[in-house]
Amino acid sequence: MGECVFCEILRGESPASLTYEDDTVVAFMDVQPITHGHMLVVPREHAVLMSELDERAAARTFRVARKLAGVARTTLGAAGVNLFVADGEVAFQDVPHFHVHVIPRY
Repeated sequence: MGECVFCEILRGESPASLTYEDDTVVAFMDVQPITHGHMLVVPREHAVLMSELDERAAARTFRVARKLAGVARTTLGAAGVNLFVADGEVAFQDVPHFHVHVIPRY
């Protein structure tokens, strides 16, 4: 495995604006946001594809994404929220570490 920018963030070696953190997942602001409040929910366990991720970590990742979608609605005034997963390079996954985008819509 080459260097993974998300693993670097998880180890505290690269900066990130954290919005949530627990023992299984971390969420932070996207550095190239599509909209105001665009966040990424990233499991601490390194896995490129969703199918490679431990089932508990996958479930926790989606639970946190759902929670942050609610936060985007209440604190940012988003009228809707997209939860987006690009699972694999041909699906336009740009970072080889599974993650869920939380994209507020206005």
